[in-house]
Formats: sequence, C-alpha cells, structure tokens
Amino acid sequence: MSSSATRTPDGTSRLRAAMWGCIVVSLAGVALAVALQRRDVGPRGGAVAVAVTFVMLTLARGTAGRAFDARRPVNPLAAAPPEHDVRIEVAYLRSAVAVMLDWQRKERPYLIASSVVGTIVWGFGDWAAAWMCGLLHR
Repeated sequence: MSSSATRTPDGTSRLRAAMWGCIVVSLAGVALAVALQRRDVGPRGGAVAVAVTFVMLTLARGTAGRAFDARRPVNPLAAAPPEHDVRIEVAYLRSAVAVMLDWQRKERPYLIASSVVGTIVWGFGDWAAAWMCGLLHR
C-alpha cells in the first residue's frame, strides 16, 4: 500500500489516531487487569477512552464556531448594493451549515467507534478480565 493511500486529505488523521488510541487503551486496561490478577482494574482503560472521546468531540476542528467564521467574507457588503445584503447573508449561512454538516459526517464514525468500545470496556472490562484470568489459570 502506498503512503498516499494512507493519508487522509479530509483532515481526519487526528481523529483516526485518537480512535485507535482509545481502542488500544481500552483493551490495555483489560490486559493489565489480567496481568495483575485484579479484575477491578479492567474498566479503567474504557473510562479513559470515553474521556478522550469527549475531548475529541469538543476539540474537533469542525466545530460550529470555526466553520461559521471560516466562511465569513472579510467585508461581504463593501462592493454589493443594499438590495443584495440578504442574499449574501443567506449564501454565507448555507455555506457555513454545509461545512459543519460535512465535518460532522466525517467525524461521526471515529467518535462512534471510540465511544462504543470505551463504554463497553468500561462497563464490562471487569467481567472480561475475570473470564480471561479464569481461562489462563485452569
């Protein structure tokens, strides 16, 4: 696979890295619980993954304010006659909403994957660790 095939020109590379980090941290919590023989440690990785997912959600580059500001022309009314004011603003608002919806569509799969895995491990990591410890010590 070429290096150009692994790049994400749409800006999701950080989201992809954070998603995989959340999955690894979740599973590492269960592995640590098995290694320590303490099933209560199992959910900790999932809790960290859910916290990171919230950070991903709130610090994403496609937040509404940034998308809105990015589409605002520097001085949209300077050269336009007064009768075009409303059309310019409507076009600007449509463009800003389109950018926000596009980014939301891009970030959704990464947020879903990291939050689902983290939540499942947070809720059932102790069971998984106990089951694995039982299998290893038979």
